[in-house]
Amino acid sequence: MVPAVIIGFLVGIVGFLPLFGALQLMKKAPGQGLAGSVFWLLLALVVSFVLLVAAVFGAIAISKEIGLPFLFAEALGLSLAAIGFGVWRLLHNR
Repeated sequence: MVPAVIIGFLVGIVGFLPLFGALQLMKKAPGQGLAGSVFWLLLALVVSFVLLVAAVFGAIAISKEIGLPFLFAEALGLSLAAIGFGVWRLLHNR
């Protein structure tokens, strides 16, 4: 069960990468307007969601016992990655 939690946590962090990429893309192309920014963020959100759901289904396919711990660790990894990014941006944008 411990490997499933560790892998779930890492998958959660990887699940944040499409969102991070969309934010970087928006920063490089500010002339897109609001519609372009929303498009990239929504696309990144869908890609992130599909990645995370596929990983959970993969973990459940391997063993039903590790599904729930994997899911919770994945959610924790995603949340901590988002919070860490937000704090980093808050501290380094001054």
